[in-house]
Amino acid sequence: MALLDTFRGILESDEQAEKRINGRLQNLFRGFVERAERLALTAGQAPSKATETDLRKLADDHRATADLIKSALESRKSSAPSSVGAVTASTGVNHWARIVEDLEVFQQGRNQLMELSNDILESYPELTPLFDALAKKTADHIARLRGEIARADPQALN
Repeated sequence: MALLDTFRGILESDEQAEKRINGRLQNLFRGFVERAERLALTAGQAPSKATETDLRKLADDHRATADLIKSALESRKSSAPSSVGAVTASTGVNHWARIVEDLEVFQQGRNQLMELSNDILESYPELTPLFDALAKKTADHIARLRGEIARADPQALN
């Protein structure tokens, strides 16, 4: 992919390259906000107040992580999208199944983050601190969701 980025860099203007990277960062921002909103919907269906509170805190933290991307976009003379569109709620039959679905979505987000970082950090090393922070926060959020899954009862009917 680095070779492709090198050729792309030769062929496109600096302005085009900046727009392309900013667009990819905007998509990354959307993903973080969508996951946070999805988790907030799951929290609203939690079987206990304590679980709801934990999930809402995690959703808020994930939303705050999206703000790191927003700040990076602003420093690049761009902006974050004002809306992310409709968010699909988890469809699991019970709380355990819903948070397992959410975990899978978070893991997909982590994988997309890693692919994006591999694609652009060689050409844009100034974004390394941002991607390091995003990777660390995403790993923490996945671990916290796994903890919620471990505490949930997979047999509960709700």
